Amino acid sequence: MGGSSLFTQTEDATMFSETINATINCNFENGWCDWGYKQNSCFNWTIGSGKTVDKTSGPIADHSTGSSNGSYAVIYGRHSRNSSCTAVFHSPNLQLPGNNVLSFWYHMNGNGIGNLKVYLVSKGTRQSLWQKSGRQSPDWLLATIPISPGSYQIEFEATAKYHYGSDLAIDDIALTRASPSSLWTTTTSSPTTLTVASLPIHCNFEDGLCGFHTDNKKFPSVSWSRKSGTESLGSYIYLRGDNTTGTGSYLSLNIDEETALSGDKANLYLPAIRTRNMTCLTFAYSLPSHTSGSLQVFETDTKTGTATLIRQVSDYHGPNWKSTFVQFLPSADPLQIVIEGSYTGEPGCIVTIDDIHLEEGICDGYVQTTTTTTTTTTRPTTPTLPAMAIRETSSCQSEHGGLLRELSCDFTSDLCSYSKIDSTVHWQRKHGAGGSRWFAKIPERNDTKSGYYLTLNMSTWKVHHGEGILKTPDISIPSVCIEFWYSMPGTTSGIKVEIETSWGHVETIWQKTGKFNYGKWSKQALVINCFDRYKASI
Repeated sequence: MGGSSLFTQTEDATMFSETINATINCNFENGWCDWGYKQNSCFNWTIGSGKTVDKTSGPIADHSTGSSNGSYAVIYGRHSRNSSCTAVFHSPNLQLPGNNVLSFWYHMNGNGIGNLKVYLVSKGTRQSLWQKSGRQSPDWLLATIPISPGSYQIEFEATAKYHYGSDLAIDDIALTRASPSSLWTTTTSSPTTLTVASLPIHCNFEDGLCGFHTDNKKFPSVSWSRKSGTESLGSYIYLRGDNTTGTGSYLSLNIDEETALSGDKANLYLPAIRTRNMTCLTFAYSLPSHTSGSLQVFETDTKTGTATLIRQVSDYHGPNWKSTFVQFLPSADPLQIVIEGSYTGEPGCIVTIDDIHLEEGICDGYVQTTTTTTTTTTRPTTPTLPAMAIRETSSCQSEHGGLLRELSCDFTSDLCSYSKIDSTVHWQRKHGAGGSRWFAKIPERNDTKSGYYLTLNMSTWKVHHGEGILKTPDISIPSVCIEFWYSMPGTTSGIKVEIETSWGHVETIWQKTGKFNYGKWSKQALVINCFDRYKASI
């Protein structure tokens, strides 16, 4: 299943197409094509068809044919030794001129789904290109990744979080030449009249395009258009209104489905800026369909027209507005920011943007209020990242009057207001000492009112690995201190605290791994300052 060097000198498009079709493009109907997989003792990729044995994960048919006879590449989570095991398959050695686009369909549905990552490997160095973690959808999803010119291999790496619900599949891999008009590391046809604007720049599209420019000369069938109201396909409504108020305006990718082709793009040019300080761009977006296209943000040198890809957002992101940010370095020369939307070639390709804000400063999660604007003072209703500060402390009692009442629990009779995720590995109430002859000892809690505590149900050979998750109720207080006791007597132990904001951002704020303070309980206190509603999980 090995492969030889590809494309050493020629730039001929026909030769490129023929070579790629023979080596990279693969639907797995006739095996691995020229892809190969790394044999290891953990577990490996294999070729599958039809529905997987695990009824809670895996596709019911391949993507190419939609039938039980079609094939795809798959990992079976039950074959993995533990959650740190990786299964890898790779392309032959490639030498690619020009810019390219790697596309593939992936299926990640199940409570035990781990990670799927794509790497470029050159001279022993791995560069991460793309990744997804956890359950994504019961459907096949499309991923598109820009690939730079160079000599390398492409690797797909997958893990299984649990032994169940963790079958993960890939199908219909394709590598194509990027369109010559693509902004990515090429020259752009930006507006001929260049006016340098002052910061800050704010636009919610309520009164027009705020001086922004659109361009669809290369792809006349796809354009940005100002819109209000819903985004729908037939009777199904994907999006019910704009991000600012729910009743205002936003930009939507307008597509002439009779003439538009997959990969067609529309560009939105922000006014050129010049700044000697850090600059932060934030904007709201919605990709509410499984066939939604992608958004790319480019930084364009106004002297040379060369654009650099800074940020890409693609795939299904749910039926609501999300926000993202891009940090730009100081620049003495004028630069222009371009937001590009692309068409997938399928019905339901919905791409929308709203509430664009560009101003000097570090992207700290929330744009500070200002009285000077160039267009409108309306602020984004969806935050980009939580304005969060975490600090460890010896005790909550010395700094804060006490814990939130709903977070205080000694597990005397139940879980109080906490909730747990039920799975093969889960938290359970325990009294007295834990462990056994074969498993690490958990000391008894003698310094509490009841002696009860929570422990993972790992003291059995039937449970090999996994995570137990305990979640707090919603927290909306800007500053709170969380204090807890923990015991980690085993060499494979691990514990972490995560914050999940109301709009889905998850961040690990504290963690420990391995044997720690064996035979004793240790106290941990964390002061959390966050101006968004969130939950904490352990």
